[in-house]
Amino acid sequence: MRTFSSRSLAAARETGLLDAEESESFDRLTRLASRLLAVPVALIAILDEDRQFFLSQSGLEEPLKSERQTPLSHSFCQHVVAGECPLLVDDASLHPLVKDNPAIGEFQVQAYLGVPLRLEGKPFGSLCVIDHTPRHWQSEDVRCLEDLAQTVLSEILLRKRARELESLNERQSQLMGVVAHDLRNPLGVLLTYIECFRSEAGDPETLSMLEAMARSTGFMKSLVDDLLDFESLRKGCMSLQLRELPIAPLVRHCVEAQQLLGAGSGVSFELLISDPEICLPLDARKVEQALNNLLANGMKYCSAGCTIVTVVQRWGDELCLSIRDDGPGIGPEVMETLFEPFQRAKGAGQRGHALGLAIVHQVMSAHGGRTEVESVPGRGTTFRLFFPL
Repeated sequence: MRTFSSRSLAAARETGLLDAEESESFDRLTRLASRLLAVPVALIAILDEDRQFFLSQSGLEEPLKSERQTPLSHSFCQHVVAGECPLLVDDASLHPLVKDNPAIGEFQVQAYLGVPLRLEGKPFGSLCVIDHTPRHWQSEDVRCLEDLAQTVLSEILLRKRARELESLNERQSQLMGVVAHDLRNPLGVLLTYIECFRSEAGDPETLSMLEAMARSTGFMKSLVDDLLDFESLRKGCMSLQLRELPIAPLVRHCVEAQQLLGAGSGVSFELLISDPEICLPLDARKVEQALNNLLANGMKYCSAGCTIVTVVQRWGDELCLSIRDDGPGIGPEVMETLFEPFQRAKGAGQRGHALGLAIVHQVMSAHGGRTEVESVPGRGTTFRLFFPL
């Protein structure tokens, strides 16, 4: 019959460690307990409904070492949890609580010392040590084991908080993905209508207003595109929908879109395509996303009068797509982490989410390509995207 309360069972489940794999972090603590108290066996036990599970053990013999559990009928730790206080057993065969416990004969448990493990005040298990011969425990033994139990609890709480944080991040990512997906199509439609009205605008004031709307809407759409890929970036994977496509129209579309968004900024764009017939297996949306990130990045850092030059050319057995600006360049202290998420170069301000270059790198990796960057402070930056031919 179970001798511990339902709140203890709930606390045990709350740890998330029932049937957890062996961990060196916990094993170090049971080995330390065994050495400090000069005993052959030390255990971290968590109480379940009808068993005790050994989160960690030091000194158990097979098959118990591999099984890592016993029924409650063999548990001394259940009395620690039920009593919510240390249990000192000098000679198990004489102790009224455990003298009939089958663990005495089966596992040679003669002396036992256990202290409770608590989660938010609720006991769920025990850190205990066992000797195979009778032994008189000292108060210092109890204090030593209680100190080690606090370290065990600290490790358990760290793992619990890490799981909670991971769960929260997962929910936030899911919500972000839903919101981003629902925003992308309306923003695309809005950009199309703005372009239609812009082509028919009859006065400079209306044209200026529409260009400002296009810049803001385009910026919002680029954020949404990046957020849609944030989850795959976080997991280190990206799925592609590949089609054999000519590269030239895709690049031209991106450059023209950025020209529209950059109208009035004083930044000019040039496009040079040496072989307009080249076709590649591409995920068009993701490649456009990568190009738009690089073009928008160049525009962000460039001042009026600067030029962003996009070149498409064969480079040995690869297609090289380069984007060169004559902006302020990138300092060497930034280069090593440039393609990591949330890295922002000096001078970028706080506009955007600093995911763009990380997504560029992941898009290229997913296509079997590679990314290079060359920059000299004060003399501009060149990004090169290499696609295998």
